[in-house]
Amino acid sequence: MAQDTKIEVKNLTWQPRKAKAPILDQVSASFVPGAFTVLLGPNGAGKTSLLRHILAFIWPQSGQILIGGKDLRAYSRRDLAQQIAYLPQNSRSAYELRALEVIKMARFSHVPPFGQLGPQDKTAIDEAVTRTGCESLLNKNFAQLSGGERQRVLCARAIAQESRFILLDEPVSNLDLKYQHTILTALKALVADKGVGIICVMHDINLSQQYADQAVLLQKGRLVAQGSRQEILEPDLLSRVYGWPLDLVQDDRGQAFFVTRVPSPSLPDRPL
Repeated sequence: MAQDTKIEVKNLTWQPRKAKAPILDQVSASFVPGAFTVLLGPNGAGKTSLLRHILAFIWPQSGQILIGGKDLRAYSRRDLAQQIAYLPQNSRSAYELRALEVIKMARFSHVPPFGQLGPQDKTAIDEAVTRTGCESLLNKNFAQLSGGERQRVLCARAIAQESRFILLDEPVSNLDLKYQHTILTALKALVADKGVGIICVMHDINLSQQYADQAVLLQKGRLVAQGSRQEILEPDLLSRVYGWPLDLVQDDRGQAFFVTRVPSPSLPDRPL
């Protein structure tokens, strides 16, 4: 997988017709393969909007997105699928298909129209299934799976696509603890093993602290900062952006995590 292919967002501005202010305002950021990058910021910061622009779901009023130095608008859907896979937040579906058939959809950009899956496709699917632990789900009806199971299947589909980047919109926010870490661990391993770039919208700062290599911090549609996890997941900066005091502490094993600083309630006046 080529390591020189990066995603560059340049001066992106987007303001829907009825919006009173831009949802994205002169945002510039870059994303590289081989890094797990989280998009962070309060509600309304523009995280999902930025992700949807990179996916070519919506187009900006001004600015440009380049993938490997090539304008996003110049990509066909088939070619774009070889660059970017997508794992949405909401995994509800009416697919009346076996989970295996859902995963096989990932290979459409690698197989000629009306072509059959070959050995390379089957290898990619088998590896994705193993990475996400979906073996027991393959012959089950996708629509009848639990939310966590569906999300694991869709994660396997994204991995099997063998794209240079996987984009995710809060993929674990509605999942149980076990499934959160199952999916994020699989994605983190993919970064290390295959050099895939992950771009993930996250709400949970502590999950970001555990899994991210890089972070992009947004507030009210503007870029606040971009850099390494250590640079961006910093208590003073996050406290300012989120509008609430945060402390970074360590447990007995040396693992760092954030806690909110809750003000002490004022005691009522009492007569002496």
